[in-house]
Amino acid sequence: MVWMSAGGAQAASPHPCRADVERFCKDEARSPAAVVDCMRLHREEISPECRARQQERRQACASDVERFCAPMKGQPAKVMGCLQEHLQELSDDCRSFGKRGP
Repeated sequence: MVWMSAGGAQAASPHPCRADVERFCKDEARSPAAVVDCMRLHREEISPECRARQQERRQACASDVERFCAPMKGQPAKVMGCLQEHLQELSDDCRSFGKRGP
């Protein structure tokens, strides 16, 4: 499951954040957690499509974040790692969102 990485797009549908990651965070692309932190720093500059995708992800995983990762709220990279640690326990909505890409 990929939560926010430069290479997370599936071939069939381009990832709406790919250009933003390339523009702002290409040096962090080796680490998904670093990309998450970088994108957060540039949140006012990213495209509306990428912002919408991030909002969809937050909504799909909100209950799982509360259940498994509440102490990490406000730290997106840590939340992403926490969700990956609980992959088998996540709700269908959150897990299926991750399969579609970040």
